[in-house]
Amino acid sequence: MGYLHTRVDDTLWEVKTDNIEGCFTRAFVVNTRRANYVIDTLLGGGSVPHLLRHIDPGLPTYVINTHYHWDHVWGNGFFPGAVLVCHERCGENLRNQWDGMLERYGRFVDGEARPTVPNVLIRDGAVLNDELELFHSPGHTDDSISVFYRERNVLFVGDNIGDDDEEIVPSLKAPDRYPGTLEKLLSVDAGLYLSGHNEGKRKDFLRMILDRLGPDLL
Repeated sequence: MGYLHTRVDDTLWEVKTDNIEGCFTRAFVVNTRRANYVIDTLLGGGSVPHLLRHIDPGLPTYVINTHYHWDHVWGNGFFPGAVLVCHERCGENLRNQWDGMLERYGRFVDGEARPTVPNVLIRDGAVLNDELELFHSPGHTDDSISVFYRERNVLFVGDNIGDDDEEIVPSLKAPDRYPGTLEKLLSVDAGLYLSGHNEGKRKDFLRMILDRLGPDLL
């Protein structure tokens, strides 16, 4: 299992792993003057040192789960002192499904996956330190949230973008709400959209997804 570190800009790192054949899984670290922000935590205790490498230990750390799926949360339990944030439905899903996900996908754990539910649960949205804006964006899952880093016009969308450029529409647990979520993502003044598996994208890619959905979902 390998990890690749990419500097997106002077405040933002991408850490990705090739744990799933043919598909990278990505997490991100944002460094501002006020705090560190970790967006998703990958695959367990073995993944976390790769994220901590980009943390300023002199600043508070916030860990954000974009949704409850195993490949984005298994490192949750290895950030002592951090504030962990997710949607309230994500908290419910983690409490109810952690053991089942571990039983089904445990072959992908890197190190240990300690059951850990975030301690700050949001409903519609939240703003962290006047720096990152979080909002509910159901589609891939009912508990998905997106994170807007306004200072750099970057929007983190979790898995609401397909995993690759062949299947641009992601799997959908909330298909009736996904078109509205895409419209909301497009309405944000973002120059770059970062997701959990695909490469960074621009607005035209989201418009292409919206067109691909067709009239049945619009």
